[in-house]
Amino acid sequence: MKKRKLLLVLFILISNRILAQEGVAEMHQAARDIGRAFFSMEDLSYVIAAIIAIFGSLRIYHKWQKGRDEITFDIFAWGGSCLFILIMPKFLALLFGIT
Repeated sequence: MKKRKLLLVLFILISNRILAQEGVAEMHQAARDIGRAFFSMEDLSYVIAAIIAIFGSLRIYHKWQKGRDEITFDIFAWGGSCLFILIMPKFLALLFGIT
């Protein structure tokens, strides 16, 4: 009786493992789709960084022409934000293993 219950439990566990393998192809397809979307988001981040750089440089130029003395902080702030946007996609690609 105990052997029969043990065999039944083992059969159920093995059959559950076999049934759990059905979604593997879908998971690989989802990973490929995410990889494709990630690279388009990476290109989008470069465009956003370029827009921020242009806007920031115009703003700094305007402050400089008005004669304001403290533009050093603005230069570092705008430059740092552009640098962050440029580095973040590379960091996320390494973090999630997208090559």
